[in-house]
Amino acid sequence: MYRDPVCGKKINPNTAYMKATYGGSVYYLCCPLCQKNFEREPEKYVEDGAGSKKKKYPKHPRKHTRHRGRGA
Repeated sequence: MYRDPVCGKKINPNTAYMKATYGGSVYYLCCPLCQKNFEREPEKYVEDGAGSKKKKYPKHPRKHTRHRGRGA
C-alpha cells in the first residue's frame, strides 16, 4: 500500500485513480482533486529526504467515499 501524497489516503496501486512521476519517484493519487493539487505544486507534497518524522496531511476538502478506482 502507498499513500496519496496530497491527502494521505492509503492507495492500492492497482486501483489508484492515477499515478504521477515526479523527481524520479512514482506517486499514486486517489481522485481528480488530489491529482490537480499534486500537478499544481508537486514539491509541496513530496518528501525532501531530510528525514521528517511523520508527514502531516492537510484535510481533504471532500470525503473519500466514492473511491474505488477510475470511473467509480
